[in-house]
Amino acid sequence: KKKKKSNDLLDQLDKFITYDIFKWYWTQEMEDYDLSERFFRLLKKPHENYVAKDDFGPLIKELLNDHPGLEFLSNHAEFQDKYAITVITRIFYTVNICHSGRITSRQIRRSDLLSAFQQVDEEEDINKVTRYFSYEHFYVLYCRFWELDHDRDYKITRE
Repeated sequence: KKKKKSNDLLDQLDKFITYDIFKWYWTQEMEDYDLSERFFRLLKKPHENYVAKDDFGPLIKELLNDHPGLEFLSNHAEFQDKYAITVITRIFYTVNICHSGRITSRQIRRSDLLSAFQQVDEEEDINKVTRYFSYEHFYVLYCRFWELDHDRDYKITRE
């Protein structure tokens, strides 16, 4: 049996990305859409119509690896994880206004999320990107959380 070309291309994705793979992906998933929809389609899992919290993982990981304003965290994996969780939580709190745990294309379009990602890409001082990404904001939130978490189980209770 002869496989379809797209299946051959998908089978190769775990090895490397060729021009043909990129071209196929671009024409199928990106070409006909505006920036907001492209961003949404890049984030979400294939065949889903929403973005989940774990879909942000690869972007935040790359941000932590490559952003000059977060270079000081390179040897602090524990704080990298806490920073990533905080950024993602802030994004969901602001963008996912119905708090369903699923960000839709419409919610991205109506939010400042795309412009915040563009700003963090351009700005070397992470603390100047006060929407979602500021390390100073993260640190204030983390310290306050630590004060409230009396038993150090990373959960805040009413007691």
